[in-house]
Amino acid sequence: MKSRVPNRLEQALAVGALDTSRRPEMLRALLAEPLWFPIGYHPELPPVFHPPPGGHLPVWICKDDEGTFVAVFTARDVMKDAMARLKQRHTVATMKGQDLCDALARQGHAMQLNPDSKFHAGFPLQAVRDLASGEMLSAEPMRYSADLRLLRPDMLPPAFVQTVIAECVAEPTWRALWMGDLGKTPDAPADLHHLHALVWVPDAARTPTDHLKKALRLALPNRDIEVVPIDESCGEGQLQKMLKSPTLYLRPTPPPVAGDSIINVQ
Repeated sequence: MKSRVPNRLEQALAVGALDTSRRPEMLRALLAEPLWFPIGYHPELPPVFHPPPGGHLPVWICKDDEGTFVAVFTARDVMKDAMARLKQRHTVATMKGQDLCDALARQGHAMQLNPDSKFHAGFPLQAVRDLASGEMLSAEPMRYSADLRLLRPDMLPPAFVQTVIAECVAEPTWRALWMGDLGKTPDAPADLHHLHALVWVPDAARTPTDHLKKALRLALPNRDIEVVPIDESCGEGQLQKMLKSPTLYLRPTPPPVAGDSIINVQ
């Protein structure tokens, strides 16, 4: 899949995974932004099908150890990459998140967002119903979504850490970088197959990160590594909290925010 800057929903998912207080904001983005999903192949439909709200969806049902679900994706290219691995003909469909959750709730389906990919989140049937009704926006969202765990440098290959530092030193506007995975406990081994790099930059929406992703994937071949630029829009409190977590890189010049960094590049 071609590298790109994460869209607004993906950035909201990354922030919400780190800070539970931002989960309602993340869920509002999920309902407001378009979502992509496969349906059975129908040659009579256009290349991108826009189902009308309120009708029955001929969704593609998937199954795992926990039961059945509908696979939903944050972007068309994320879905294209996932479906290429299945090698099954399908029709591409897209709907606003609210309309899709309404339909899945009516039809009784759980939802997996970006299954086996970056920005993954699982929503059992009750969670889908709570999303559709709006109840989840005021509920404790911890029961619906896994946290992104920030990794210590010693949990990653040394050569990979050095690559991160070299890339950040070469970018004078980059302020800090964290690596994360979806590990369940603080000391569990790092999941090197699915990593997230969070880069603190002046303007997340206008910061290209393709070269960083390319360098990281060269350092750890055949891994799914996503680069997510973040900026002050995620909240000063959230940045303060993150700076007290292990960083792989922290620029020692402004902004002068106190925090504990494992590696502090001079």
